[in-house]
Amino acid sequence: MKETIVNEINANVNKKFENLGRKTQSLEKVIEEQKTLTDKMENQLKQRNVKFFGLEENKKHYKELEEKIVSIINDCMKIPCEKRDIEYVKRIGINQDGKIRPVLVTANTMGHKINILKNSKYLKETGLYIKEHYIHKILQRRKELHEEYKSRKQKGEKIVMRRDKIITLYTKQSKENNLFTKECNYQKNTNKRKPIFSPETEKTPYRNILNTAKKNKTIESA
Repeated sequence: MKETIVNEINANVNKKFENLGRKTQSLEKVIEEQKTLTDKMENQLKQRNVKFFGLEENKKHYKELEEKIVSIINDCMKIPCEKRDIEYVKRIGINQDGKIRPVLVTANTMGHKINILKNSKYLKETGLYIKEHYIHKILQRRKELHEEYKSRKQKGEKIVMRRDKIITLYTKQSKENNLFTKECNYQKNTNKRKPIFSPETEKTPYRNILNTAKKNKTIESA
């Protein structure tokens, strides 16, 4: 009797643990889905953002900062820009003495943001530089890839880091090597192919000639 009661208790406890495990898995799935959705929403909010670094903090008001950014985009970066092309500008980070905070700039369109990134090369002589505004997840991944990127760059590889991936650039030499490899593979595959005419098909024309000759001989005899 005592053993039966103990077994029943153990069975009930095991059942409760199983139910608890299923609920935990279900909650983990919901949390993961919510996290993915949050990342997507954050990415959408930041996808038109760029950060300007090195701009002195002598502009006290929003209007002055906005005018300065518009001026830089027009004059330094050679991109036609008006105030209406910029949705928002703001200093980000903690305000500390001697530290210049970056300026967050939100473009009105994705196309305008892309143009700003493309023409960032014109800022080299100004002491300013630009970075994209990534979500935390992508920033962490970029940090993880930094050493690999640095090592491959030192080896002379033509690569760039875009978002959370290292992309290999195709130079003229790499294209030629790629074409050469394809040609070699094509030749190998061609050599492996069977001949167009098998031994049996090669005999076919000769058989046709014999059959035709026999027919002609029969006609002449008639």
